[in-house]
Amino acid sequence: MDKIIGVIVLLLLIGGGVYYFKTHPSLRNSAPSTQQADSGTHSVSWQFAAAGTDESTSAPKNKVTVVIDGTSHDAGTYVGPCFEIGRVAGVNDIDLREDELAGAYCWFAGGGDEVGVFSENGKLVVKHGELGEPTAESAAFRGNFTTLFEVSK
Repeated sequence: MDKIIGVIVLLLLIGGGVYYFKTHPSLRNSAPSTQQADSGTHSVSWQFAAAGTDESTSAPKNKVTVVIDGTSHDAGTYVGPCFEIGRVAGVNDIDLREDELAGAYCWFAGGGDEVGVFSENGKLVVKHGELGEPTAESAAFRGNFTTLFEVSK
């Protein structure tokens, strides 16, 4: 009985996410947006391209590309719709971190991934981090950032 209830809850979450995504065209990220970073010194924009669906959850997957000063860099493929940090009013409750110049996140069913462009020791560093919504037992989570690659300035 518990397994049936679990499956029903999972299907409701997936259905609700798909419904919300389909009824809010601004969330589809069909066009790349541009965000100026580092006091105008570097131009950073994000591109999100559909990359199929996750087999275990049927959630959409998106390939994330960060364009820094006109050069495209593959930042990975993540589950859920993706957004540029600070660009989706009413949906986006994430702010850039103190050392983060620009960022994007992908979110599905209570968790997600963040990709950010950071300035560290005179270098631009692209990092991946984890996101999680708060639960009854814990606060919202944003951390475990690891370096994906460095970009020459």
